[in-house]
Amino acid sequence: MASKETAAASTEGVVRAVLRERRGCRVRAKAGKIMVSQGSCADGRRQRGSRPFGACSGCLWLLRSAREDDVPELPEVEHTARALAHWLTGQRIEGAEADPTRMLRGQSPRAFARMLKGRTLDRVERRGKAMLLTFDADAGLLSHLGMTGRWLRRLPGEPPPRHSRARIYLPQGVVLHNDDPRMFGRLLVAPASTLPALPDLLALGPDPLRDGVDASALGQAFARTTRPVKVALMDPTVIAGVGNIQATEALFRAGVHPARPAHGLAPDEVAAVAAGIEASITHTLASLAAQPEVAYLGSGLAPENPFLVYDRAGTPCPRCSTTLDKMTLGGRTSAYCPRCQPRCQPRRARRRRATSPSAGP
Repeated sequence: MASKETAAASTEGVVRAVLRERRGCRVRAKAGKIMVSQGSCADGRRQRGSRPFGACSGCLWLLRSAREDDVPELPEVEHTARALAHWLTGQRIEGAEADPTRMLRGQSPRAFARMLKGRTLDRVERRGKAMLLTFDADAGLLSHLGMTGRWLRRLPGEPPPRHSRARIYLPQGVVLHNDDPRMFGRLLVAPASTLPALPDLLALGPDPLRDGVDASALGQAFARTTRPVKVALMDPTVIAGVGNIQATEALFRAGVHPARPAHGLAPDEVAAVAAGIEASITHTLASLAAQPEVAYLGSGLAPENPFLVYDRAGTPCPRCSTTLDKMTLGGRTSAYCPRCQPRCQPRRARRRRATSPSAGP
């Protein structure tokens, strides 16, 4: 029951974030399950009969989107940041526009256009899953891809993407589109010098690419929580930018079961997880480099699944050929190998932990 309640509490946070803007249906976790009571949402849509979560039809669509696994993580955001730097360097922005969507978080489309028009890029930085674009005259843009966001480049004569929410116009008719079907992303214009001080960014843990993954620091973070190690890895205050895919892949590479309590991992297991994170991110970046545009697996546009075990439950393990299994942790599906990632801590690891100086009495 404890593990179910932990997963429900984590999922509750996702669900709350989804419903926050709709100001209608209400959510709470009870006995390891997510309970949503129906309210008056802005669109007033209703769905008769059985309703998972008890939400109205509009909120149901958002909830199902929020629980899907395939969303941008650190490698996809890093790949996009590099592409934006390549596209924008040396280019003067001739114009910018944004649709009046919730992605602006209350800012006006006019402010978006006014901040960016005439500006020249200085640099692009990534903080976790957020990109900070700094232009001349201290103009700044924060871009978060949310769940389905992408930046796409279109040449003159090419049709715009179907879900373009904002556009940056460059010389010679080139247009950069922020394409986001579900609009969980974020676009914020502000003085560039103020963006790094945003509370969401200050709360982030170490960045695997910028700071590396320190096994000692990761072990200290694990020691402070009883959550499953998979759920702890997806906590951005523990390590920034690691989501469901990278956590699943890193734990497989490390041979650690995703449901193991984080505080129970031995030092060598923590070191293996740290190495697994770095290896998985490097592998994902290499696979993205071969794609002309970022394409998420769930969109049906990705050429193939480049991952070892993610989204491969029911197929043979790439190491031992055992059929991969799956489970749900923190509202996300975790594929794993029952043989390569045993649920019980190996006996030799338990013995090492018991005799280590930090193990306690």
